Amino acid sequence: MRPLPPCKGCEFRSELCHGKCEGYKAFKAELERLKAEERKNTPSYEYASEQIKKRMHRNFMKTEKRNRKRF
Repeated sequence: MRPLPPCKGCEFRSELCHGKCEGYKAFKAELERLKAEERKNTPSYEYASEQIKKRMHRNFMKTEKRNRKRF
């Protein structure tokens, strides 16, 4: 379950308080940690990372062939 933001009902709330509020910073860090954990647990994350590695290697090989000097 995701944590609730500490902003609702805060007496010190203003338009630019997210940069200064320690409660919000802690909330945001916890939320990012939970999102990263959820992404790692999904099977599509592993598949996507493998596909990205393959695509990067293929593009690297194409540029290497293009830039190779022939003697």
